[in-house]
Amino acid sequence: MIFQESGDKRGRAWPIYHLGQVVFAQGDLPNARDLFKEGMTLFQELNDKSGIAFGLDGFAKMACAEKKMERAARLFGAAEIVPEAARSPRNFWPVDRADYDRHIAAVRASLGEEAFAAAQAHGRALTMEQAIAYALENAS
Repeated sequence: MIFQESGDKRGRAWPIYHLGQVVFAQGDLPNARDLFKEGMTLFQELNDKSGIAFGLDGFAKMACAEKKMERAARLFGAAEIVPEAARSPRNFWPVDRADYDRHIAAVRASLGEEAFAAAQAHGRALTMEQAIAYALENAS
């Protein structure tokens, strides 16, 4: 990969994240998890807030697929702590927005409104560093 050979972390981070999304959509959760971890590590090294937010969303969708709904709600909440200028649900591509909405609805329906709100608030209370650590340390 050209970006890897040149040491271009930014050039590597987004393709890795997007490949994780493709692999996730194909149902290959172990490989998607590995790609999300690698992408998040690069986003963290680069302090790429947009990448961090989308990475947290990726981990949240992973938790949803694994039926870890409280974890998913916390991660979706954590993704919201990234400054609004870096990322907003309004900035999603339409296909990404539909996917995001579908996962949020599944988590909300599974937990119920009160538990969903509490878990999401817990995620919002994390610092960005805590959110990244939570996503990376508990991504199994």
